[in-house]
Amino acid sequence: MTEKLNAASFVAAGPSARPTRLLRRAAGLKTIKELLPFLRYISEQHRGSPDAPRIALFLDDVRTDSRRLEPLSWSPIFRSWFQSVQRVADWDCLDEGRQSLLEELWTLVFNPREPQEYLADVALPLASRSRYMAPDLDWVLDHDDRATSIDASDLVAASEVARDLSNGSATIRGKSGAMTVSKSVNLAGETYISNFHPRLKVRLSGTNQRDTGVVRDTPDWETYPDTWDKSAYMRPFHLMKRVWPEEFADQLEIVKAVVPMQFSARSGAIAFTVSSHQGAIFVTARDERRMLEWLLHEKAHVKQRYVEHLWPLLEEEQSSRRFEVPWRRDPRPIVGIFEGIFVFLQVLTGLIRCHLAEAFELRERILEISRDLEVGLNIIDTHAQMTPEGRAFYEGIVEAFSREMSLFGGEAA
Repeated sequence: MTEKLNAASFVAAGPSARPTRLLRRAAGLKTIKELLPFLRYISEQHRGSPDAPRIALFLDDVRTDSRRLEPLSWSPIFRSWFQSVQRVADWDCLDEGRQSLLEELWTLVFNPREPQEYLADVALPLASRSRYMAPDLDWVLDHDDRATSIDASDLVAASEVARDLSNGSATIRGKSGAMTVSKSVNLAGETYISNFHPRLKVRLSGTNQRDTGVVRDTPDWETYPDTWDKSAYMRPFHLMKRVWPEEFADQLEIVKAVVPMQFSARSGAIAFTVSSHQGAIFVTARDERRMLEWLLHEKAHVKQRYVEHLWPLLEEEQSSRRFEVPWRRDPRPIVGIFEGIFVFLQVLTGLIRCHLAEAFELRERILEISRDLEVGLNIIDTHAQMTPEGRAFYEGIVEAFSREMSLFGGEAA
């Protein structure tokens, strides 16, 4: 990173979103550095595999221009795929499941707008229900004949059709048969509102726990229908841009995909993020005030994961005690409460700006969140073992909390 930044630099959205862009890129680079040794191992361990020479060419390509991997590192689809790879304990042999995972890599790195020569003759696998989504999430292809793979030239043709689509869908015919190309909703720049890719249709178990909350590699097609109300998802961002433009710009640097979903009684989720899909926020459509709060809340989780990927904020050894907090029914460990104080600061700040702009009357909700935040801050100050970066991060939250409450006209304890 070219600027002198530390964890405390990211406590609140600043006048420029450039530091946040640097944060996301630095954390993404660290993830890519975990990918490359795995690919080198595969190309050496399985020299007879058809993927080995392609991997070698891909690695040569990356060495020539490492910037090719930057968009990949921001993709929640890539993050999900890589976590699936990492969950496989042994890659010494390639069975059908492992081979399928390797082949999925090519759908992530293939660039339909600038196709790589070493992938020109590859039949790229289609995802669940014969679907392909462009790596940048801009468009999706559904194979009408339910094929399991697709010729690379068909994806190049689909990309050209998608480029001319402002919205909606178009049907084309290629070597593989009939296909439908549909556009995602572009929020601004490189951020999309989309649930098209099967890996974005995350199935929740309903436990609401880190280790067991997601049913791995099992798309939930019912909770994420392809059609949804575009205006319902745009309104909270319009509100955010009006009342807190710095945060709106910050969201665009952190969030790659806002994933529309329906409320599911099975999971009980109205909005969530999950580390296996870093860069994505999953959210149901409601009124813009509530959605604004959810978007601020979930984006904060994504941003803090990036911060913690670069700077450990808590020491490895923490109290095993769980603490009662007003925002959860179950007692929370230190790590969960530390996340909570950062998240609730962002929500509080956004709602104060909303209130002061007279967009909504939010005094009671602001006071409720401020009380929750005070509880969390006191627990962390008393019981948490913080690293120096974590202490600076915590103190930045305390300072910002005091500043926001002063702006509101209240008083932080």
